Amino acid sequence: MCLGSGPGAEPGGGQGDGVMTPSPARLRTVAVILAGGTGSRVGLDIPKQLLKIAGKTILEHTLDAFESHPDIDEILVMMAAGHTEEAQRLVGQGGYRQVGRVLEGGPSAATRPARLSTC
Repeated sequence: MCLGSGPGAEPGGGQGDGVMTPSPARLRTVAVILAGGTGSRVGLDIPKQLLKIAGKTILEHTLDAFESHPDIDEILVMMAAGHTEEAQRLVGQGGYRQVGRVLEGGPSAATRPARLSTC
């Protein structure tokens, strides 16, 4: 087989010489799940993403959707402060192989200062 031919190769540079060059590598697609809410605005004592619906937490339903998507290469979870261990436990129990990291999120919308518009 000639160098630059085969699956994924494209005709090179439009030079008309028939030389095949490899196509550009596909960029990695990383899904970031923003699960930093605390549930306080709806009166919960746990983050909404840890509520169970149909036998799984909302976070697990979300992870299932991203984990099964063919174009997602890695998943990062931004979890509510103080709840990262629970999220890591769910990731481990669920066997979510594409989750690269569970990181602690910043202040919740209910506690961070309001932003003033300059318009």
